[in-house]
Amino acid sequence: MAPRIVLVAALFGFSGPGVFADDRLRGVGASGQDINQQAACTTAGSSGVGAGHGCVFPFRYAGVVYRSCTTIGWVREWCAIQVDEYGDYVSGQWGDCGAGCL
Repeated sequence: MAPRIVLVAALFGFSGPGVFADDRLRGVGASGQDINQQAACTTAGSSGVGAGHGCVFPFRYAGVVYRSCTTIGWVREWCAIQVDEYGDYVSGQWGDCGAGCL
């Protein structure tokens, strides 16, 4: 199973410390700060949970890890606003990405 994790990590720009061997995405940097939220990337509009929620990156949706907003499964770019301990998107916890998102 580890080779698959390394391949996914490499494809999405993660280095060794960014992914646990048991498939969990790491949520804190080396100094202990939270690296999952991009302060400038918040939700907009009324879809999903609505506007004003911080996007959480990286998140895994349908087996793919995203480090930025995606259009997979929706007509506009969206992001997760909550993930579980494995970095998986929590169902229903999403919103359209706002103008400040990369």
